[in-house]
Amino acid sequence: MLLHNEHLREPNFWTRIRDAANNWMSRSGGLWLACLSLLMLVITPWWIEKAISNDLQTRTHQSALHVAQQLLARLDAMQTHYARAVSASGNPRADFEKIARQWLKNSPHVHSVQLIDEQARVLKVLVNSTDSDVAAEAPNFKPLNQISLAHALELQTSTYSALYKLRDKSVVDLFIPHSATSSVAYALTLDTLAWTQEASASTDKSLTAEVIPYEASTSKDVSRYILNFPEWEGLWSLQFKSADPMLDVLSALRPAFFAVTLMVFILFFLHWRDFQFRQKTEAQLQKQSRLLEQQSRLSMLGEMSASLAHEINQPLTSIANYAAAGQLQLQRHDMHSPVLPLLEKIQEQSQRAAQVLVAVRGMTQPGPMDVAQVGLQDLLYRLAPHLRWLCSQHQVALQIQCDAHWRTLLNPILFEQVILNLVKNSIQALDSITKNGKRIRIHVKGEHGMLHIQVADNGPGIQPENVPRIFDSFFTTKPQGLGIGLKLCRSVIERLNGRLTLKSNSPGGACFLICLPLMDKPSEKTTSS
Repeated sequence: MLLHNEHLREPNFWTRIRDAANNWMSRSGGLWLACLSLLMLVITPWWIEKAISNDLQTRTHQSALHVAQQLLARLDAMQTHYARAVSASGNPRADFEKIARQWLKNSPHVHSVQLIDEQARVLKVLVNSTDSDVAAEAPNFKPLNQISLAHALELQTSTYSALYKLRDKSVVDLFIPHSATSSVAYALTLDTLAWTQEASASTDKSLTAEVIPYEASTSKDVSRYILNFPEWEGLWSLQFKSADPMLDVLSALRPAFFAVTLMVFILFFLHWRDFQFRQKTEAQLQKQSRLLEQQSRLSMLGEMSASLAHEINQPLTSIANYAAAGQLQLQRHDMHSPVLPLLEKIQEQSQRAAQVLVAVRGMTQPGPMDVAQVGLQDLLYRLAPHLRWLCSQHQVALQIQCDAHWRTLLNPILFEQVILNLVKNSIQALDSITKNGKRIRIHVKGEHGMLHIQVADNGPGIQPENVPRIFDSFFTTKPQGLGIGLKLCRSVIERLNGRLTLKSNSPGGACFLICLPLMDKPSEKTTSS
């Protein structure tokens, strides 16, 4: 049963795939690879379509070239045949009907035959008709191209005209001069539809050909191809259209390609937005979890501090009472005993320790802090012996400089603890180096209605990567540290309406700055110790 339950708790295949994808995308390379994969997925259908289109265009070009070559050969053969028949006639005017009827009977290309002179006047006409041969007058036909006629008569060579429409048919005129002496020519009106039907009958059935007015071969349509030969330049062009079923498939798939591409982009965007949202939510949850953990630890620390303060306060009171009783006994028997000053110090320090405990308990309780107007010079004067004693234990020089009798609102007991904590931190930093001339400097000055207290040392400074976190709860670089000293110091100063910041940091030392509001203008007396 246990194994079965573990199997049920094991994530399924798709869950593992999704987690692996999220982990992959969370790395720096994941995004680039995902974008590359998306790009390949989008490009592949278009690349396939392009490859198929190029193949179709190549096949269309080859078939079109084959058809055009066949057509060109047929036109050359017809032109030679017609020119030979005209030149073999001794009297082109008398032999016109005989020659024209033979052409109309044997050639499906010929729509009509006209006998014309050098002025483009129609002398005789025979028209191919399904009922009978009809002789018509010149006005019933399109005016002949005089330029093409003049070219044929001058060069004595067969010449084509440009493509034009005649009775809804695309036709071309072929001018065949008889001789330079007769100055007459035969004009054959040729039906181009018969050309392309004969030429394309032996090629790909899916390819259709059509003679169109001259057009440069600039079409980008895959299913349409324009072909020109020098002999037709400016007269007409061959247009080929492919009816390959693959073109219909590509046309049907093109919207599908677009839809798939759009869908892939939308899915990728939605997945990426969901991934970013999850990442942001997880980061916020982790941050809230850390804050809750810190608040829990601070709450527990506050409860422990209050309990310890309550428990320690009683023995401290007993110590103070015993010191007072010892002083009374000595005063009765020996007023000049050297032990009396020591008992006074014991009583004074025990009372000070009790006040510190009371102040710490007040930090854990809501409400305003007990403050009073305090002269900074007097406070530092009382604290200086203890600070010098601490520094002397570590061969560190202490310098305290105060410009004047500055006064501000603060809790003297807690403020002394802030100064003590900053000095102890500097001493511990100086202990990590072996250079001579170790020193700590406390400098007090007033500026723009604010009191500035600087505590600086010439130690190794703080590592740059640790600077943003030095005021965080439970962050410490000391093996035995708790990571609450600077946090409590900042909390005390902020409850006094002040600020505690790291003013400067370098391998030459660190400097902490305390800013408090000034109460009044001090007397101009400078002290330094």
